[in-house]
Amino acid sequence: MWTNGRTKDRQADRIEVSERVIRRARSIPAGTEVSWIEGTMAEIGRSVTHHRPGDPFLDEAILGAEALLALLHEMRRREG
Repeated sequence: MWTNGRTKDRQADRIEVSERVIRRARSIPAGTEVSWIEGTMAEIGRSVTHHRPGDPFLDEAILGAEALLALLHEMRRREG
């Protein structure tokens, strides 16, 4: 969880990964994490590059960022 540093009590400032995304990351076959992470980073970049106000690309980039974080944590969990 990350907060903006101004306060830890404001729920609106919390950034979290949904259980659905965590479950999806855990279902990725072991040994394929790096390719999934690379693909996710590319999708985030494309979404941000093509984003214009009012389109869905920013939401797609945010979902991709959730997936990226979940994949990285899953990779660490599997190594431990």
